[in-house]
Amino acid sequence: MRTLFALFLPALFLLLPNAARADCVNPAGVEPEMIYNRAYKTYQFCDGTDWQSMAGGMRYIQPAGCDNAPAFPSFTTQNNLATSSLTTSNIVLITGMDAGCNATVGVSGTGGSPEYRICSTSNCSSVTQNWTAANNTIALQGSYLQLRATSSASQATAFVITANIGPVSSTWTISTGVTGCTPEGTVCADGTVYAGLSGAATPMYVTRCDAGMTWNGSACTGTRGTYSWNNGNITGYVTTSQTGSVDGQTYTANLITIDSDSGFI
Repeated sequence: MRTLFALFLPALFLLLPNAARADCVNPAGVEPEMIYNRAYKTYQFCDGTDWQSMAGGMRYIQPAGCDNAPAFPSFTTQNNLATSSLTTSNIVLITGMDAGCNATVGVSGTGGSPEYRICSTSNCSSVTQNWTAANNTIALQGSYLQLRATSSASQATAFVITANIGPVSSTWTISTGVTGCTPEGTVCADGTVYAGLSGAATPMYVTRCDAGMTWNGSACTGTRGTYSWNNGNITGYVTTSQTGSVDGQTYTANLITIDSDSGFI
C-alpha cells in the first residue's frame, strides 16, 4: 500500500484541471506554489488569489513591487472666494494603481488647515475615511478623494493645498477675491474695473476708458491714444529673457532694472 500510495499521489496532481489553479500576481504564481518574501522574511504560498504568509497564521502581505502610483488626480482651482470660508474641492476618482496595493495618503498646504476624506461613491455619500489631516496607508484603487480647507482671512490671498498619494502629488489652489469689487467687470469704488486675478491671487484692474479718453457718466469720450512699441524704433531695445507663467507682478522689478532708461513698453 505504501508503494501504491506514493505512485498514486502524483497522478492526482496530473489529473487536476487547469481551471482550478487560479493565478496570483506580483509575482505571478498558481496554487499551491510557494515563495520566500525577503522584505517580510517569511514564506508565502499562493491560495489561488493572493500570496498568504506562512508565519504565525494566515494574513495578507502586500506583494513587493505592486503599483501604488495613481493616475494624476486633478483638483479644480477656486478663485474669488469669500474670506475665511470652508471650501471643498471636486471629488476625484483614484485610478491607475494595482488593486489591493497600499499607498500612503496625506495632505499639506501653505495655509487653510487642509484635510481630506476617502469615499466609496462618486458623491461621497458613503465615506470610508472621514475628514482628517493625518497620514493613512490604505488601498485606494477605485476609491474617491476629496479635499477641504479654509480660505484666507485676507483679500486676494491664495493657499496651495497639496495632496500626496504614494509617490504622486497634486495641488489645489484656493484664493480669496476683493470685497465689493467682484466678479470680473465690476466697477470698483475708485472708478477702475476689476479684471480678475493674475495667477492665483494677484488682482488686476483696468481703467473704464482707454488711454486718452474719459468717462462722462455714461460713455467714454475723447480720442484714444496710441503708442508704438519701442517708440517706433527697430533698434535700441533690450531682450530681457524674462519668461514664465507666474504673476506678471513678479517680473516688474526685473524689467525695470534690466531696461531702466526706457520710457516705453
